Amino acid sequence: MPKQMLEISTSKTVDNALGDYIGRTRNKQEWTKEDYDWQNNKGTQGRQYGVRDWSRASLNFEVVIGKHGKTVVQPIDHAKPSLQERWQQRIDEGYKAVVHTKKGDVRKPIKKSEIKIVKMELGGNRDRMHELAFDHKVNLGKRGIGTNGDVHRREDIEQWAIDCYNHLAKKYGAENIIDFVVHLDETNPHIHVTLVPLTQDGKLSYTEL
Repeated sequence: MPKQMLEISTSKTVDNALGDYIGRTRNKQEWTKEDYDWQNNKGTQGRQYGVRDWSRASLNFEVVIGKHGKTVVQPIDHAKPSLQERWQQRIDEGYKAVVHTKKGDVRKPIKKSEIKIVKMELGGNRDRMHELAFDHKVNLGKRGIGTNGDVHRREDIEQWAIDCYNHLAKKYGAENIIDFVVHLDETNPHIHVTLVPLTQDGKLSYTEL
């Protein structure tokens, strides 16, 4: 039976390098074939996560809230602000924790020990995910690198990603989702979500959220 998976991890720092890796971005530009080759052969990420296929780079996408508040699919925006900048913008907009002093209420400083972001990865049974994304028409492994230029992304994988986004947005707040990227250039299709754990009353609290 096909299964879906969700992995959750937390971080006390906001890592722009990780944001660029997820966004397939270097210096505000999309990864080139050479970037893919470096990741696969020399980069630390390559040793950890295996093969990334540059011929499927155009199949990657992100989910965002578009005009009129509708959830939409779009190509990854490689020129968007850094992950740190997007995190700071969300904090500026939504962080409302205060401390009471003799001079009145002041904004509570965010401690180094506090969890700054929540990272989620969503995926599923490989056979089912490949059916959703490619109708099984993809060549995998190192021998498949560069051979998938004629592969098209199916609407089913887009709908799956939209459904996941809408579920997480309803549960945690769309405003707290600062990155939602779908990778179709690796062995198994999956989603990377970066979430700021702000509560409805403006506290930074992973435990409460």
